[in-house]
Amino acid sequence: MKKIKKTKSIVFKMFIITFVSVMSLITVIFLVQSLFINKYYSTKKIDNIIKNINSFSKQYKKEKWSFDELARQINKFEGNNNATLTVNGLSYSDMQNEEYILTLQLTNSNYYDIYIPKEDLLKAFDGEMPTKYQKFYLEAVISGTEILTPIKINDYQLYDILAEEGYILLKGNATLINISNVMDNITIATATAATGSDIQVADGVNVIGFANTEDLTLQYNKKDDVYYLINEMPFINVKQVNFVKTIDMDNGKETSINATASLQPVGEVMSILSDYYIIFYILAIVISLVIAWIYSKSISNPLLKLTKVADKMAGMDFSVKSTHSSDDELGVLSNSLNILSTNLDEALTDVKEANKQLVIDMEKEKQQEKVRREFVANISHELKTPLGIIKGFAEGIKDGIKKEKTDYYLEVILDEIEKMNTLILDMLELSKFETGKIEDKEEFDIIKLINKAVTLLEIPIRDKQLKIDIKGDFTNVYGVKFQIDQVIMNLISNAVKYCTNNTTIIITGEIIDHTNYIYIYNEGNSLTKEELESIWLRFYKIDKSHNRQSGGTGLGLAIVKAILDGHGSDYGVINKQNGVEFYFNIKTSAF
Repeated sequence: MKKIKKTKSIVFKMFIITFVSVMSLITVIFLVQSLFINKYYSTKKIDNIIKNINSFSKQYKKEKWSFDELARQINKFEGNNNATLTVNGLSYSDMQNEEYILTLQLTNSNYYDIYIPKEDLLKAFDGEMPTKYQKFYLEAVISGTEILTPIKINDYQLYDILAEEGYILLKGNATLINISNVMDNITIATATAATGSDIQVADGVNVIGFANTEDLTLQYNKKDDVYYLINEMPFINVKQVNFVKTIDMDNGKETSINATASLQPVGEVMSILSDYYIIFYILAIVISLVIAWIYSKSISNPLLKLTKVADKMAGMDFSVKSTHSSDDELGVLSNSLNILSTNLDEALTDVKEANKQLVIDMEKEKQQEKVRREFVANISHELKTPLGIIKGFAEGIKDGIKKEKTDYYLEVILDEIEKMNTLILDMLELSKFETGKIEDKEEFDIIKLINKAVTLLEIPIRDKQLKIDIKGDFTNVYGVKFQIDQVIMNLISNAVKYCTNNTTIIITGEIIDHTNYIYIYNEGNSLTKEELESIWLRFYKIDKSHNRQSGGTGLGLAIVKAILDGHGSDYGVINKQNGVEFYFNIKTSAF
C-alpha cells in the first residue's frame, strides 16, 4: 500500500509566510505614516474645528448667551479645540477684565478714548458687548484739553454733567472704531470725519480686517459656511489656521466669530523619525522572526502530528490516536481523525467478522448442500425399497401365484404402503413445523403427556425389560399441546429404541424461573461429536446402513427440533456416564 508523503517543509513555509506578512504590514504602516499622516492630521483637525465653530454659532444664535455665559463658552471651546476664539473681536481674556476703551474719531480727525467699566458697558448695549463699526447714540462733552467724557450711551445715562464754560456738548449717532481692554494695545481704525457737532464715522464691514465678503472669499477657503486660511510660520516651523464665520442675528446685527489654531508640526516629527527607521526595521525584523518562528511551530507541530496519525491510518493501523486537543480547527481536525480512526477500526473489525461469518456461512452452505444430497439419497432409499417390494409382490400376484400365498403378498404390499404413508406424513408434518407456523397455545399438565407416552410404549418397554423412573418437579406449561405431546413421544420412544436391555430410563423434571426443564436419560452407547451435531438432521440415523430392521423414518428428532424452535425452547443432547441424556424446556405461563 502506498504511504502518504510527509511534508517536512511545512515549518519553513509557514515561517516565511508569517515573516513576510508581518514585515509587509510594518512597511505599509511606515509608508502611510511618512506619506499621509501629516496631511490626514491637518485635514482632520481643520474639519473638527469647522464642525465645532458651526455648533458654537448655532448655540450662540439660539440661546442668546449673556456676557458671562459667552465668556464661559469661549473658554470651553478653546480648551476642547486647542485654539483661540474671538466673538466680535472679544477674546476670553478681554472679557475677564473689568474696564474697556471705546475708540472714536471726531470731525477734527482726532481720536478719543472713552473709558467705561464693564458693568456700564453691558448696560449701555443691552447686556451684550459692542462690535467694531457698531453704531450707537452718544452724548458727551469735550473739555478744552480735548478729553471726551460720555454722559449717555443709547438709553443708558452714565453721568449727570451739565455743559459748563470750557466744555462742548456733542450729540448724535457714533460708530465704534475699536473696543479694547485697558490692558491691550489699542488698534485704531480709519474713519471719515464728522460734520457739525454730530459724531459721524464710516459704515462698518462684514468681517473684521476686510472691506467686503468678496475679498474674504478670494483669499480664504470655504467649507460648511466657514472660511479658513492656512498660514506658514517659517521662523517657528509651525502652520497656523485662521477661521472666520459670520452670523446674522435675529435683531439684524451681524456677529463675527474668529478662531486661530496651530497645526502640530507632524512633518518635522516624521523627518526626525525617519532617522530611526533603520533601527525600527532591525527591531521589527527581530520581533518578526520570533513571532514567525513561534507561530509556525505552534501551527505546524500539530499538523505534523496529525500527518503521522493519518500516515498510520493509511497503513491500516488504527491503534494510534491524535493527542492534540484545542478549541480551534486543528482540535476539530484531531477529534475528527480520532473518530474516523475509531469508525474505520470498527468497520474493519466488522468486515473481518463478516468475512469470518461468510466463511462459516459458506461452510454451512456446503454442509446444507451435503445434507440436501443426503436427503435426496435418503428419501430415494426410503421410497425405493418399499416400491421395489410392492412391484415384486404385485408382479407375483399378476403371474398367478398359488392361492395360499396371495393373502401374504397382499399383506406385505399393504405394510409397505403404510410405511410409505408414515414417511410422507412425517415429511409433511416436519415441513409444517419448519415453516414456523404455531397453532393456538394453551396451558396443560405436562406430566399427563409423559404418562400417556409411557403407556403407549408399554409393549416395547416390556419387550426390552426396561424400567421407567419419573421424578422431580412438573407443572402446567404453556404451548401447543399436541406438538409438545409429539416431542415427548418421540424423545421417550427414541430412548426406548436405543436403550440397553434390562436398564432404567430416567425422566426428571425441574422448575427454574417459570420454566419447566425435562431431562430424559437412557443407558447406552455414547454419541460421537459428529453424531451430537448431526442427530437433529432429517433422515439422520445412527445406523448409516439405514437397516430397515432398526425401524423409523429418521425424521423424529428433526420434528422435535422444529417444534421446540417454534416454541423458543432450549434443547439438546449430551453424553452422560454410561448413557445419553436429551433435554428441553418450556415456559410455565404465557408471561
